[in-house]
Amino acid sequence: MIKYLLTITALMQLISLQTKSQIQWKYSSLPGIDGTVEIHLTADLEKGWHLYSQTQPPEAIAEPTVIKFEQAPVIQLQGNTQEIGNKECYENKVLGIRNYLYKSHVDFVQTLQLKEKKKTIVNGSISYMLCNDTECIPTVVKKFSLEIY
Repeated sequence: MIKYLLTITALMQLISLQTKSQIQWKYSSLPGIDGTVEIHLTADLEKGWHLYSQTQPPEAIAEPTVIKFEQAPVIQLQGNTQEIGNKECYENKVLGIRNYLYKSHVDFVQTLQLKEKKKTIVNGSISYMLCNDTECIPTVVKKFSLEIY
């Protein structure tokens, strides 16, 4: 059992190391009006790699990006996480599939309402799959933490 757990841990670390050169994540926040804050989760991708959109057509086979925010007593999510970038549609007519993806850059933006004006930490995770023209890296889950005021 211990060998099994060590093997799983080693594989997860290898996947994490593999994705570090293909994607770089940046986290930031911008204060809005009336106690709102915009959270920006920005992905910069190495040339030749792409990341999938949160929303996919029904026939898609790609794993969509999933962004989750942990609940906190002083914040309330306002709407869905928006995507800002050049969304492309990849279509494979032989297989009859389409996928929505981003190359080079995408900014995921979530608006939060602060219930109290005080320093707060926003925690969450991003689940994503990276691919190029010949391979895909298995889905990665990356945790994030961002201090906002």
